[in-house]
Amino acid sequence: MHGGTNAYIHARKKKRAVFLTALFTAGAATVGLFLVPYLDRHFKKVEIVYEEKMQGEKLLTAEDPDTAVVFFTRVGNTDFSENVDAVSSASLLVASGRLMGNAEFLSEMIHDISGAPVQMIRLTDYRYPSSYQDTVTIGGRELRERKRPAIAPVEVSEYQRIILVYPLWWGTIPMPVASFLESQDFTGKTIYLMATQGSSGFGSSAADVRKSAPGAEVIEGLSIYCDDVPDARERLYEWLTGLQ
Repeated sequence: MHGGTNAYIHARKKKRAVFLTALFTAGAATVGLFLVPYLDRHFKKVEIVYEEKMQGEKLLTAEDPDTAVVFFTRVGNTDFSENVDAVSSASLLVASGRLMGNAEFLSEMIHDISGAPVQMIRLTDYRYPSSYQDTVTIGGRELRERKRPAIAPVEVSEYQRIILVYPLWWGTIPMPVASFLESQDFTGKTIYLMATQGSSGFGSSAADVRKSAPGAEVIEGLSIYCDDVPDARERLYEWLTGLQ
């Protein structure tokens, strides 16, 4: 009887060990399935030839005096470390040796296609850290606290249409973008949104822009996945053509 009991207990322990091993393996595989794209997106090095990516059709009309491009990106608002070229392709790329933010790159493409002038939203009181994850943490805290960081003046009063280019942070606009929107009157103007993101869509950014710029017509323009940014010129051209 005693021997049979020991055998039964041993068999149960063995089955339990097999079950736990299988469960752990399945869990690791599931985590890996989601983690690998994250690691690939946030830590791979993205290098492009600037001139090649900028090549393409231009709008036949002269520079539109009614439209301006305003963008926010980490580059120019961050104290980057020397090995920055390995940091977060979700928001950065290296174009012919020049470090650029995705929003900056898209804005320059828009300028090349349409001639619309470009302005950048720049922080004045502090800068974000080089670490992408630390920036994510700070961005989340700014959102929770509804912080409005101090920025340099961005003058768009003479333009009726604003193309606003920004990365999605925590599913919405970064708080420096809110600072820009709340710095002046957008009544009667049209704001076209262009978001860069690592998931999909615009999140709650359209609704939040409407709150920060009451009186403006806010239109969801393009939401561009981070990996698609370097090859977005044709898509931008078609979209801008539709605005003519």
